[in-house]
Amino acid sequence: MVEVDNSLNELEQASLIEETKVFNIHELGTIEKHEPIPELKIIVQACKCSPIGKLLPDALYVHISALTALEQVLQQYEIFARSTYSQADTPTIVKFSTRKPKISYLFYPDFDTDPHPALKASIQVDLETLQVTYRDYTISDNPPILHRKETFVTSDYPLYQEFTELTSVQETLGLLNNPKNIGTKVKWQQRLQAYNVEIQGHRLIQNQTLTSNRELTPRQVERHKAAIVRNDLSRPVRLALEAGLFTQNTTFFDYGCGHGSDVTRIAQQGYTSMGWDPYYSPDTPQILADIVNLGYIINVIEDIKERREALVNAWKLTRKVLLIAAQVTLADTNRGQG
Repeated sequence: MVEVDNSLNELEQASLIEETKVFNIHELGTIEKHEPIPELKIIVQACKCSPIGKLLPDALYVHISALTALEQVLQQYEIFARSTYSQADTPTIVKFSTRKPKISYLFYPDFDTDPHPALKASIQVDLETLQVTYRDYTISDNPPILHRKETFVTSDYPLYQEFTELTSVQETLGLLNNPKNIGTKVKWQQRLQAYNVEIQGHRLIQNQTLTSNRELTPRQVERHKAAIVRNDLSRPVRLALEAGLFTQNTTFFDYGCGHGSDVTRIAQQGYTSMGWDPYYSPDTPQILADIVNLGYIINVIEDIKERREALVNAWKLTRKVLLIAAQVTLADTNRGQG
């Protein structure tokens, strides 16, 4: 399942929109009959369970190349929406709304070349009212932009590893924290200036006053800066709850808990919950627990031996279930790393 992320909350809400047009599908003559479509609750469930795409509170976003990897019901749902009007250009991202029976087609022509491409236009299809809405963002000085491009595509996308490595460095440095504040071009530029960095191609460059620029890699940044202050449960812990792994009297331990968001929220649900972190909670005892979480820890440990030690230590604390989540940045299977 994909993880809910709030970094695109400002999509299709740019500060200046050149033109908005609304058409009725029947008036356009592109469809003669409104065929039955799946109930919204079915679409919502398919979106939430999708292993492909970027899931936000109100929608699932998927790159056009990844549509065939979606569950069949989502593919048919999208095909119906696409058949309702004529597309002159191929969209980049397809947005499946989880609040209303709507699909939007978003155009990012520089998706491959720009590390954070700007939205140029959107077409929204309302499958209930049979209206098509077109919005043009080309005149906007502050258009919405994309982050974490690897989340929209499948792992076999040609630029997947390049996208993933950039995201990994940005996460480690803390550039993607508080995603609501980086959803538009202006806000993102302000974030880069605040961190004294710039992006060239898909590489992050740190500006220095007295020395030449140097390219940043994950190992050059302090690991604790990768800890995210979350507004909700992390993906692996949320999935464990939804799967029913937490039962009465279940105990929970977060190995590498960062700021302790998961520890706090699990405790609020009535479970015994503790966590340890080498930077934020070094004095907390490491105790046995029914469920142990090792969430997004091993991907920021560059040393293979140390990474293995973290896995072994977490496993030793586990009575029943060990949750492991990591963002893979290496895909060289010939070398046995991934």
